[in-house]
Amino acid sequence: MGDLAAFLNARLDDDEWTATGAARCDDGRHGDWYPASIAAAWLTITDARVDDHIARHDPARVLREVAAKRAILAAYEEQDGYDLPDGVAEGRDPEERERDEALRDALETVILAIAAVYSDHPDYDPAWK
Repeated sequence: MGDLAAFLNARLDDDEWTATGAARCDDGRHGDWYPASIAAAWLTITDARVDDHIARHDPARVLREVAAKRAILAAYEEQDGYDLPDGVAEGRDPEERERDEALRDALETVILAIAAVYSDHPDYDPAWK
């Protein structure tokens, strides 16, 4: 799953880079974060759901989401290294090993779900579905 972790790290880098750049586009006239040229176009749209969507995806929120996903990915990468051969417990009781394996499996499920968000990226491996 090293390729999966590398893929997800790269996508999070992309999201972080984009959100950081968007945060710098504020001209002080159209809210806290989006560029004036885009804001002018959005002002012609009357559907309140568009405004709500934009507000929910401001750069500060995206950066918080990137940080949360990185924390989950770090936990996954830490657990991914735990792969002892069957029957080897290294001083661990079978229940403890079973809990570790369950945690690893759960984190892998979460990481696969997060990666699926980027399934339209050319580097996404369909085997991760």
